[in-house]
Amino acid sequence: MIDEVYTSQRVEYNGGKIYGLENGQITKTVAIMIKSITSPSEDIIALLPVIKISPELQWNILRNSIKGLTEVGFDLVSISFDNHPTNRSIIKNFILKAQTKTF
Repeated sequence: MIDEVYTSQRVEYNGGKIYGLENGQITKTVAIMIKSITSPSEDIIALLPVIKISPELQWNILRNSIKGLTEVGFDLVSISFDNHPTNRSIIKNFILKAQTKTF
């Protein structure tokens, strides 16, 4: 299973450094998690800071994650999405269109 999650938008100050800003803008982090269906194992395989998430960006992240996982020998069984508008757009504009054939 691959799942994406968003961290909250906030800025933190620690040890004289400010975290959570990119070019002066508060960032979000997209986390890609894999979960085994045969064991309780769950691992975050990528943490990607982004300023603004878009369906195109998220689709590219997801597609590259799937490609990388299958290249190293993982078998992808499912992808889960919540009902966020970005996720609905990915399903409508990328996944369903890829499966639709016109004659």
